[in-house]
Amino acid sequence: MKPSTLAAFLLVLLCLSYFPQGSMAAP
Repeated sequence: MKPSTLAAFLLVLLCLSYFPQGSMAAP
């Protein structure tokens, strides 16, 4: 897995942790 892909994956997990409702509309 590319580092950029891993970073994006971690960013998604972080967004989900901040938005439990599953909203992908990150600020």
